Amino acid sequence: MVQPSSFSHVRNSATGYEAWNNLKTVYEDRGLCRRLGLLRTLFGINMEQFSDMEAYILRITDLDQQLRDINAELEDDFLSVLMLSGLPPDYDPLIMALENSNTKLCSETVKSK
Repeated sequence: MVQPSSFSHVRNSATGYEAWNNLKTVYEDRGLCRRLGLLRTLFGINMEQFSDMEAYILRITDLDQQLRDINAELEDDFLSVLMLSGLPPDYDPLIMALENSNTKLCSETVKSK
């Protein structure tokens, strides 16, 4: 159901798809403030804020997807570094092992380890 305040944005749409795109254009923030907010959140995340590793990785992955949605994609190796940087010191041996493995760092590798 479309709220009366949004009706003007969809009134001339021929299809549901067109109406959805019109609403998305009006209400979805893709600007600098949105990107900055997502990046600040992503850079401030550490595992100690979450109940388990799965929740930690899920939040990072979600923020990465939100950045992709606004065409502000991060390089995969940088995302991997962000994942590792938020881990507590107990994970330092894992980080050293990844560093010495001579393989290209990618987020899927970090997630699986």
